[in-house]
Amino acid sequence: MKKKYITKLMIAACLSSALSLNSCIEEVFPESSTATIDQIGKSDQAISAMVNSVVAFINAFRSYGPQFYHDFGYSGYNLIRESACEDFFCHEPKFDFFDTYGVCNDLGDADVVNTIWYYNYKFLNNVNNALSALEKADDAPENKYYKGICLSYRAMIYMDLVRMYEYKKNRSREIRCRSSQ
Repeated sequence: MKKKYITKLMIAACLSSALSLNSCIEEVFPESSTATIDQIGKSDQAISAMVNSVVAFINAFRSYGPQFYHDFGYSGYNLIRESACEDFFCHEPKFDFFDTYGVCNDLGDADVVNTIWYYNYKFLNNVNNALSALEKADDAPENKYYKGICLSYRAMIYMDLVRMYEYKKNRSREIRCRSSQ
């Protein structure tokens, strides 16, 4: 009986000493697969790569998923705006990737409408991440140039969102009364 008690006591003492006598190493940089904004801001190559990723997002292919054929970057979303605003005619619904917007069918409950918001806000997220990394960087002339690129892309995306979703006043009194309520 005493032997079992002493054995259990020794095991408990070994476990408690193993848990209480270890310590953590203080890490300067966390060892993970992603870099922090501070780490990117300290590296000229990382900042350059981040700004290049902002510029390359213009041609992002299938940013929402493989099921939408119109999702081939900024030019695809410009064509959506053109077809939804009736600037060009969608003639063949079977083979036209933009017929949902041109004919205005299947827009209310479909994922296809979300792709516009998703692309634009993903673009804005990339731009804002690059700008926050540039705030951590030094004031080199190259970084000011990069900041100008990012700010111009952010203004472009906000302008596109305003063009598509801003309320426009019209001559109809009934619509104006409903919109002011």
